[in-house]
Parts: sequence; structure tokens; C-alpha cells
Amino acid sequence: MISIIKVFRDRNFSLFFLADFLSSIGSGMTIIGVNWYIFEQTKSAILVSNYLLIHILASLISSPLIGVIIDRMNKKSLLVKLNFARGMSFILIFALLYSLDGFNIYLMYLLALFSGIGWAGNTTAVKTFVRSQSDDSLFVTNNSILEMSMSVGFFLASGMYGVMYQYISFKGVILLDIATFFLAALLLTFLNAVKMKDDKTEKESFITEFKEGLSYMSKMKKEFLFGICMFIPVGVMVASNIVLPAYVSDFLGESSIVFGIGDMGFGIGAFVAGLIAGYVASKLTKIGSIGWSGAILVISLSALYINSSVWGLYALYFIFGVSSVLLRIVSNSFIMEKIESKLFGRSISTWQLFGYFFQMTVIVVIGNLLEIYNPNFGYLILGIISLISLVLLFGTAMVIGENTESKEEYSAQVIAKEEV
Repeated sequence: MISIIKVFRDRNFSLFFLADFLSSIGSGMTIIGVNWYIFEQTKSAILVSNYLLIHILASLISSPLIGVIIDRMNKKSLLVKLNFARGMSFILIFALLYSLDGFNIYLMYLLALFSGIGWAGNTTAVKTFVRSQSDDSLFVTNNSILEMSMSVGFFLASGMYGVMYQYISFKGVILLDIATFFLAALLLTFLNAVKMKDDKTEKESFITEFKEGLSYMSKMKKEFLFGICMFIPVGVMVASNIVLPAYVSDFLGESSIVFGIGDMGFGIGAFVAGLIAGYVASKLTKIGSIGWSGAILVISLSALYINSSVWGLYALYFIFGVSSVLLRIVSNSFIMEKIESKLFGRSISTWQLFGYFFQMTVIVVIGNLLEIYNPNFGYLILGIISLISLVLLFGTAMVIGENTESKEEYSAQVIAKEEV
């Protein structure tokens, strides 16, 4: 907790995390809220899964380009432009909502396209910014704050969406999205105009830098595998957004208010995870934290399969949030110690690429299963996937091991062994 307060005394980080918090509210409205809107209008889990599929496909296709761009550009300038572009794209969506009469699934698919590209760019950029600006001793703390700002933004978005959609309209939700992205861009312009540590003064060609990233990752095989596995729990979280609307509406027979509060439970749990991550990692080690948080994640999802009460939903989604985000924070911090800063943008965008393929597969499977089985069955499938990811993550982390060298020294040692 003291280390978190210390970070917020830095003006640059305070502005950055506040901007990320606002941007997360907009992202949360789009990723979580639209799922409910589509399901309520169509009663089709397949169409909800199609929306998420397009969102992820857009992220997947744009990821290789995004990784190289992020490593080449000034991080402040890039973040400002990304948030401004997201706001402008949502203005177009708002205009189309007014011009088209009634619900239009193809407009939702266009929204998924815009939000997918924006999400891929923003998540990679913010992680790279944190990586480039953090001392090694603050990896866990800064990752915790990053997850907290995103999670609080998401859980506020969930609660706000439930109320706004019920009493205002879907158009009002889109207007709020626009405001959050433009406010985030405005705040980011006030970051000190200092050169970021890893921005290059002399840039090689795009193709050369892309090949450099591939060559580096091909020599860091264990770390590359861990990075891919690290995105499986993210896929589980995304796929849960297909299950939750049907679970609340059809299985529990409740309204958008319960849907919003349930998802807020995840966000509150994620916020708690951010507060305790540093303490847990110091007591259990990062590898131990991966094991325990992964095990609790599996248990919470399995319990949702047998749950049949609203209060059970709230409690289990809170535990789901704590365990899922704690696993992400510790995994991110673990791998940040192994990868060189100048190549981190390309590394994480490549891992995300594989993660998006996985998410697409899970979304298609879950969407089709929910057309056949009860919605709670989706949580059982997600629990099984989480168990597999836990085995892979924990096993790979054990092989890699904790290290005390700098990331540059560590990478040099691994690459030297590969070249022998």
C-alpha cells in the first residue's frame, strides 16, 4: 500500500493512471454493456458471441502492426492519438444509431470492429508505457495500479450501464463512451514532455524491426510459451461476458440491474487484487502466487456452475475478480523481469495475437454450447480451461524460475544458451 502511494506522488503516473481509468470506463461499456444489449434485443448467445468474435478478430489482425508502431513511437503521443481516435469512431457510431431505425446487428458489428482495434492498441500501449517507465522494484506495484484502474473503470461501467440502459437508452451509453475517451486524451496531453526511456532516436525499417522481434522471441522459447499461456485467463474473462447475460436473464431470471451489479462484483474483486498483489507476491513469491490465484480461479468458476442464487452470483464474481486479476498481475510482473524494454511492445503484441486466436475459439464454442445447454454449463467449461491454463502457467514458471539478474542480463544468458 505504501508503494502504491509512492507511485501516485509522481505526477506523470497519476495523470496516466487517471486517464487509463477513464478510458477503461469507455471500454467497459463497450465490451460488457453491448453484450447485454444484443442479448436482450435478440435472445441469441450466438449473436453475442459473433459480436465478441469480430471484436477479437479486429484486435488479432491489428496486433502485429500495433506492436512495432508502439516500440517506434513516443508513448505519450501514441496514447493521446489512440484515445482521440476511439472517441471519433464512437461519434460515427452515435450518428448511425440516430439515422438507423431500431436495433441493427450490423451496426453492433461495426462497433465491435472499432472497439477491437482500439482495445488492442490501448492495452498494448499502456502496458508498454508502464514497462518503459518502471524500475524493476516497482513492476508488481505498477501492474497492480494498472489492473486496479482498469478494473474500477470496468466495474463502474457495469453498474452505470445497468442503470443508464434501464432509464435512459443505449444512445446515452455511447455518449458517455465518447466523453471518457476524449477526457482521457486530454489528461494525457498534460504528461511531462519528457522523452520516454525506450523511444528510439534512430528507427530502422518497419520490416527490420518486425523481424528483430520475431528473432528475439524465437530464442526465448520458455518465456514465449509463458507469455502465450498468460493470455488464456484473459480469454476466460472475455468468454465469461457471453455466459453472464444468459446466466442472469435465463438461468436466474433477473434484470440488467442484477447483471450490472454482478459484473461490478468482478470489478471490486479486481480492485482488491490490485491492493494485495504486492503483499501476496512478497509472501508467496511470484510463482507461488500464480499457483494459488489460479487454483482459486478454477474453484470460483466451478462453483458458479452449481450456484442458483443472486447473492451467490455476487460473491462468486467477486472471488472470480480477485483470483483472475491477481493471476494477471503476478504473471505480467513475472514476465516483465525477463523481457528487454525495447522489445516489450513487440513481445506482448505477439502473445496477444495467440491469445486472440484462443479467445475466438472459446467464444465460438461457448456461444454454440449455450444454444444447447443451460447457461451455467458455460462456467463449467471455463473452469476446465482455467485448470489447463493453471497447469501450463505454473509449470512453465517453475522451469523458467525466479531470477535476480537484470532483464538484459537474463535475456543475454538465455540467448547465449540457445546459440551454443
